[in-house]
Amino acid sequence: MIKRFYILIWILLGTLASCNKDEVITDDTPKAPEIELEKNSYTAKVGREIVISPTYKNTGNATYAWVMEDTGETISTEPQLRYTFSESNEQHGGTGYYLMLTVTNEAGSDSEELLVNVLEAVPPTISLAVPAEGLEIVRGGTYLFEPDVQNSENATYRWELGKVGTDGGEVEMEVVGQEPTYEFCQQETGCYQLRLSTENEDGSDQLTIQIEVVDALTLVATVAPIGARYDGLTRTVSSDRELVLKPYVWNANNPTYSWSINGQEVASTLEYTYRPSGEGSQKILFTVTDRIAGEESAAKITRHITRTDQIRITLEFTVECFGEESSHKRTATGSNNVNWEKVYEYTPAPGQFINDVKTGGFAGTETTPEAAIAYAEGRMQKDLWVSLGGWGGYIVVGFDHSIESNGGYRDGYNFSIKGNMFDGSSEPGVVWVMQDTNGNSLPDDEWYELKGSEYGKAETIQEYAVTYYRPTYAGSSVQWIDNRGNRGSIDYIATNHTQPYYYPNWIVPDTYTFYGTRLPDNYVKNPATGYWENISHAWGYADNCGEDALDREETADAAPNKTYFKISNAIHPDGTPANLQYIDFIKVQTGINGKAGLLGELSTEVIGFTDENMNQGR
Repeated sequence: MIKRFYILIWILLGTLASCNKDEVITDDTPKAPEIELEKNSYTAKVGREIVISPTYKNTGNATYAWVMEDTGETISTEPQLRYTFSESNEQHGGTGYYLMLTVTNEAGSDSEELLVNVLEAVPPTISLAVPAEGLEIVRGGTYLFEPDVQNSENATYRWELGKVGTDGGEVEMEVVGQEPTYEFCQQETGCYQLRLSTENEDGSDQLTIQIEVVDALTLVATVAPIGARYDGLTRTVSSDRELVLKPYVWNANNPTYSWSINGQEVASTLEYTYRPSGEGSQKILFTVTDRIAGEESAAKITRHITRTDQIRITLEFTVECFGEESSHKRTATGSNNVNWEKVYEYTPAPGQFINDVKTGGFAGTETTPEAAIAYAEGRMQKDLWVSLGGWGGYIVVGFDHSIESNGGYRDGYNFSIKGNMFDGSSEPGVVWVMQDTNGNSLPDDEWYELKGSEYGKAETIQEYAVTYYRPTYAGSSVQWIDNRGNRGSIDYIATNHTQPYYYPNWIVPDTYTFYGTRLPDNYVKNPATGYWENISHAWGYADNCGEDALDREETADAAPNKTYFKISNAIHPDGTPANLQYIDFIKVQTGINGKAGLLGELSTEVIGFTDENMNQGR
């Protein structure tokens, strides 16, 4: 989200060309023209004229120039653009046409850039976030389908519904709606097919959705792969430490839990604390059992299931135990760098700055994770911010030494994270830390969340997950579904960011999921000013102007500013202190899932990471 600056500029007016006859004062000072575009992104079709009609101010004796940026060709000198493109985006190298409109008079000029996506045709393409395996909806419950349809003007809609028979034969469909949205509600359990068809003069599109109406939502048990090198099932621990295991479980009615080692039950709670007896590998089995209400068909899950009147899911953990905690600590010396050394992962959620070549600083060539990492490193090396996108997006950095938890800087703080927050504009990110337990210099060990001021509050969701869906057309918002049954979108804001997609260019799958902690909403609209404000949380978060932003009074608004952190705030998944001696890696993850009106989604930004234990003496 754009950080707003409020600068009061006083302009001293010179001598006015005026006349006070009859006490009437006139001002003949010429004024520079101004352009107002309705939007910055347009869609055209090959062979059909597109008309773009901006609104202007102060255009007396003005000249107009519509210039094709890639060729420098002036395609019109009229206030209104009427133009016919002969090639589509695909024929034009896969990108749209960027135009620069410039209006000039004797007092100055104004310019605006706009993007025209040229298609062979503009059928009403449907975009709707639906899990690949279909939807589960509780019997009698309502679910509002709100598709995002490109080129929906003058399009027709047809919703058809049919129930799947037990014989697996052809489904008989009945028209149930002809509006852009449809509210589904069925009292009878079973499998249904819902089909949406849209059509306009250029073509049609169709989407079929599988729906299972159940008495109760199916139990889900999974692990949280909170990093590309951390799959959640393979875990590491030092021989003199303990490891707390806690899977994600939701949609449970009356679950029971069991942890077993070598066939012997060792715990019957959701969390299990493993205390190794020595180095080596250990298999630990987790089982959750829940009675399902309704027919066996409700037990729809991809993991191991016993299909009786109960649903049972098992997860097998492999715990690798290494030497004592201190065995891989890299003690800092005078030759070490106080700042971060390397970015290991940069996986943002969709956001208005992602893929943005203007404000976001992307080159447009970041199509691999390695290129995205190079982008993030280049930005922070120049003391520039890196956006993590909407909720869940993260970055992982490492140091050339271990940051120790003892000592500390200014009231015991061990490290800092630089952001661009200021009073009234905080976009807090949750901070995680890791030791290099296995000594391989990679962030593939155990992540520990740093407890902040919002930990344990009713509004904070610890086991939260969001899945983002790739848009089906350029300029579409990115839709998401969370593990609490909520849906939303990262809105496409063409007035500020005109890149075709906010979904990261280097993410190959059509969906990807983040796991972590969702913080309470902090965005409010000031009734006095009408502006959105992002109120800071008290302490413990990156890009947050709280009490641990120790230097916040020494810097101007939105200048790079540090938030300070204590390793002693690291916790196990059950909330108990982790008591880490040191850390080697830091991860920051956007903690708010929300948007502030036309300013768009809240997205944590980071600029740099510093070992303050070392930095205090330099």
